[in-house]
Amino acid sequence: MKAQAIVDVANKAGTALVKWVPMERVLTIVCVLSPLVMWRIDPGPLRGSISAYFAMMENQWFYVPLAIGAMLFIVNGITRQGHWYNWVLGGALVGLLMVHTPLPAHIVFAVIFFAGNVAVMIWWSDAPAEFRYGFAAVIGLIAVGTLAAGVLTLWWAEFISLLIIGAHFLLDSLPGKRWAWYKALPRGVNPWSRANLQEVRISGELYRRRDRKWAFRIKASNGQIVATDGQQGYESKSDARYTLEKVLRGEYDGAIEEVG
Repeated sequence: MKAQAIVDVANKAGTALVKWVPMERVLTIVCVLSPLVMWRIDPGPLRGSISAYFAMMENQWFYVPLAIGAMLFIVNGITRQGHWYNWVLGGALVGLLMVHTPLPAHIVFAVIFFAGNVAVMIWWSDAPAEFRYGFAAVIGLIAVGTLAAGVLTLWWAEFISLLIIGAHFLLDSLPGKRWAWYKALPRGVNPWSRANLQEVRISGELYRRRDRKWAFRIKASNGQIVATDGQQGYESKSDARYTLEKVLRGEYDGAIEEVG
């Protein structure tokens, strides 16, 4: 399959998916399902690694879903406030897709992708320590079990690691107060200082006004209202929730203008 055709298909499919499902959840789907789809479509036995499926007969099942994943990582890094690290991870995934020889170069891209995701979980996630270090520790144990002890094949090590990475993105995308404890850090927060987290925790509230329109407000952890929908109101609850979720995820990244 030609590289330009892969990019075109990935762009169209990725754009269609993101229109209906938040970007992080699409990444979860790609991380979890791509290796399983390759396994089931390839007629032979389970290969030694996910990367080995680039040589399968119908290798579009290797290139297209992972190209979609790489595109979503990069777009997430560009459009989400403070998520710059995701375009680095997306670039590493592109390297994994396109560079299979020499092997050392391929391994470098793999280390950047998997170790980079571990770093994101530890330092760029506003989550309790048991989750941040727990996810990272499991991936670390999998690496040791694969490389040193030979307990797992590389395919299983990569797949389980992708499951954990998918869980990270899924938790980061879930809306509402119930899941507010697991969020990536917004722009301007020093990831090396966990003490800063208490200052930036925010949550959204949906409510119905007297005119029966839906509205939202954003509150800081101390109860102070830091933002509202500007009193414009929404006819449907789903429209208000959609806009609130986009604001909380940092999708609006416009310029600041001084007026008056």
